[in-house]
Amino acid sequence: MRVARFNKEYKNFEELVLLIKNAEFIISADSLPAHLAQYIGIPHFICYTKKLNKEWITPFARELTSYSIPDKKTKRNNANESENITHLFS
Repeated sequence: MRVARFNKEYKNFEELVLLIKNAEFIISADSLPAHLAQYIGIPHFICYTKKLNKEWITPFARELTSYSIPDKKTKRNNANESENITHLFS
């Protein structure tokens, strides 16, 4: 599986869209790549840094619980994050 770094592998919006179209799966912060993946129909996982924004979560992520949120005590993403990603490939 090829890993693309969104901040280094595209120079404009068209290249970003092409990069996402050619992907099998996207892991992203709650940002443009995650929302483009939703629009294009590419499965994705969203890593939130502070809290879940229920107004902006993509329908895919909401329906399949394809996101992680930080634990308030440890400030790390939830422990079952790998389980959340793994069930998407089952």
